[in-house]
Amino acid sequence: LLVYDDRGRLVHRSAPVAELAPLVAPLARHALADPRPFTRVVTARDGGEHLVRVVQLRPDGEPLRGIVVLVRDLGSVDDRLAQFTREITALGLALGLILTALTLVGLRSAVIRPIGVLARHAERVAEGSLDEVVEVGRRDEVGRLAMAFDHMLRSLRATRADLDAEHEAAPSLERRL
Repeated sequence: LLVYDDRGRLVHRSAPVAELAPLVAPLARHALADPRPFTRVVTARDGGEHLVRVVQLRPDGEPLRGIVVLVRDLGSVDDRLAQFTREITALGLALGLILTALTLVGLRSAVIRPIGVLARHAERVAEGSLDEVVEVGRRDEVGRLAMAFDHMLRSLRATRADLDAEHEAAPSLERRL
């Protein structure tokens, strides 16, 4: 905090900003002529940036009593911004992991498990069991695949029934021949 009198002379300065007094003095003199508060960024000799807010002290229409200059070191703001950025990044990564896990769970229930059921049915058919029945309760691609598999099983059963009938009829046909 820096305080100037109504002539622009420095009357008080806080120790942390004492070295900024020469940089802020022109802003205080400018505020003597302009009643509107204003904000500037001032760069100190060490390269650090400071946010400076300049306000006239003029209580309720009374004559000007002085100028107050509030100084805020932007280095602490940059530190907080960096911390905030790290936190947002961590939250983004966590959200990404959660969404990935939910996607995998959804894929498992929507695609992987039904295809696993079809694979087990196909293995039983390969072992000779044509009595498999594939439940179709879906209208998506997996449901279409299950319907096609069920249709293939019905065709195989019909073909087997025809072959069995022909096989049973063969001895009778041989006797007649």
